[in-house]
Amino acid sequence: MLAVSALLKFRDRRAMPAAMTGFGVPRRWAAPVATAVGLAEAALAGLLWTGVARPWPAWAAAGLLGVFTAAVVANLARDRRPPCPCFGAPGARPLSGRTVLRNGLLLALAVVAAG
Repeated sequence: MLAVSALLKFRDRRAMPAAMTGFGVPRRWAAPVATAVGLAEAALAGLLWTGVARPWPAWAAAGLLGVFTAAVVANLARDRRPPCPCFGAPGARPLSGRTVLRNGLLLALAVVAAG
């Protein structure tokens, strides 16, 4: 999932800053955050795939998913349902309870992978 997410973010790199702004990232930080998130996802996907430095990449993935989930919950708590830039900007669906559930399942998988 991390590899797919990173790939789609880089494919849609021109649209990602606006998607991040809609998600709540301040405009001046939107482009750097979009790039940093894509790079972090790609790096973690590579480390998880190869098994290098186990188990810390799985814990880092869990931390990243935790931050993402907290941002989703914060938006939902404010009754904001912007399109989730989780898998790139185009075709992004509005935040919902499904987003929290999906992230929770991915977070559980990351914890299991950490051992």
